[in-house]
Amino acid sequence: MSQSRKVKAIREAWKDPEVREKVIREQQKPAESDKVRENRLRRMAARQRLRLEKSRRRDPRAIDYGTYMLVDPAANTIAVGDHQAGYGLSLDDVERALTEDR
Repeated sequence: MSQSRKVKAIREAWKDPEVREKVIREQQKPAESDKVRENRLRRMAARQRLRLEKSRRRDPRAIDYGTYMLVDPAANTIAVGDHQAGYGLSLDDVERALTEDR
């Protein structure tokens, strides 16, 4: 199949509302899997007597938007994260901190 035929086939398929809806649902799945991962990391943190907190910032341009920190609830101190600002960890950083040997 030539490149132009492939493009035409994709354009024709895109006209179908069911195809569009399926593509949109597929694009939304990573956000759902991030939430599942976040919940799993919260449980891991709780087993280590830590609390995973997410930044409450709502401005996507803010430096700490969508970032996390691990808090020691017994001492109410930051266990892992930026000790000045608090937040700043990605989910990868949180997972690394929770799974590394202490």
